[in-house]
Amino acid sequence: MDACSATRYHRGKPAVSRDRTAIFYNYFSRRPLRPFLCERSGLSRAQLASLAVGLSPEQRACLLWRDDLPWIAKVIPPAPL
Repeated sequence: MDACSATRYHRGKPAVSRDRTAIFYNYFSRRPLRPFLCERSGLSRAQLASLAVGLSPEQRACLLWRDDLPWIAKVIPPAPL
């Protein structure tokens, strides 16, 4: 199955006997074109900073990508959820 048909094919059925959980992952560039659209996670910047404690420098850079943006991109507020 190619990537195009994978976007249209879904085997899932509604949960009828019990609830189920889903995990969604989002990946963004460290220098996104529209950074104001990339902060739609539900975690505040303070929460992200507390999660970064104890991580390796590379992991911290990925989590705190906003710190490396140009100043003009930092003044644009994040888009609402």
